[in-house]
Amino acid sequence: MLHVYTRHAADCGHANDTQWRRCRYPKWFRGVLPNAEAVRESAGTRSWEQAERNARKKEAHRDSIDSANSLQTSYDAISHNVTISICRKALSFGSS
Repeated sequence: MLHVYTRHAADCGHANDTQWRRCRYPKWFRGVLPNAEAVRESAGTRSWEQAERNARKKEAHRDSIDSANSLQTSYDAISHNVTISICRKALSFGSS
């Protein structure tokens, strides 16, 4: 889960409160994605609401990549097993 925070300027009255939403300083997010990847990066906006949307998109995108990789791994394993089965059949046919 990614959490949004504000990186205030040193002279801001809210510099010690990273959860203060109203300052127009850059928003960032940090946390851990579902695949256990640690993230700390700019949200690319000064809007808290937009930063939240960007964080959710990043989580969803990473989750979809992981799902696609998992499907590809499953496909590769099945394809490998089918290839081995075909080779075994061909070898047994040739030795008959």
